[in-house]
Amino acid sequence: MRSNLAIAFAATLALAVSSAAAAQNVENTASYEWVMSQEVPVTDGDITDRPYRVVGKLTKKVRRLTIFSKHSSPQKVYRELWEKARNKYKADAVIFANFGEAGRAQREARGTAIRFLKGAELTAWRARNSD
Repeated sequence: MRSNLAIAFAATLALAVSSAAAAQNVENTASYEWVMSQEVPVTDGDITDRPYRVVGKLTKKVRRLTIFSKHSSPQKVYRELWEKARNKYKADAVIFANFGEAGRAQREARGTAIRFLKGAELTAWRARNSD
């Protein structure tokens, strides 16, 4: 009886620990260096190693050329999202990028345009967070 209770307790503890680790979504982050080394600085996660300012939310409909054309690839969707962020917000990168299923003629993409803190902004941020 005691061994069954110990097994049940161990299983409950393992489940609690694994669900907490899964909820943190640690694998869905990118480093500043990796994102900035990409031709299209877009990531579906967050950038946690460099402070930034959100400059806008993006929504972009990516259309197919004709009804007979292939659906837009993820690379094309990310490129279109990046071009909108760069032109409209002068963004340094796009985070939390995602896109929906391909419809008849278009696919909708979403993301968050950001600018990394530089110069005086970065110095002020470091002073506030040096504690």
